[in-house]
Amino acid sequence: MVQYFVWNEDVPEFPWSWWYVTSFPMPCSCLTKIRGSELGIHTWVYGQLSKLELVGLNRLSGLFVLATVPHPEGQYWVTIAYDHKGQEPI
Repeated sequence: MVQYFVWNEDVPEFPWSWWYVTSFPMPCSCLTKIRGSELGIHTWVYGQLSKLELVGLNRLSGLFVLATVPHPEGQYWVTIAYDHKGQEPI
């Protein structure tokens, strides 16, 4: 049994919502915008979960860090993909 995190349009953007990356050498045209979700970072409504749902064990696929982040509009949950065996793919 699992409960999913909840997201809605009211969840604000955070600094990790958009990352700018480049490769070296660094000409200005190489800047690329990467979403936080591509880094394994997601922001959710604090304290809200979906209804319980039955899922197969093969749908469970890893570890994540859950953090509470304060914001002027309230608190939010942030999940960060955690891979303790190697570097996260981008």
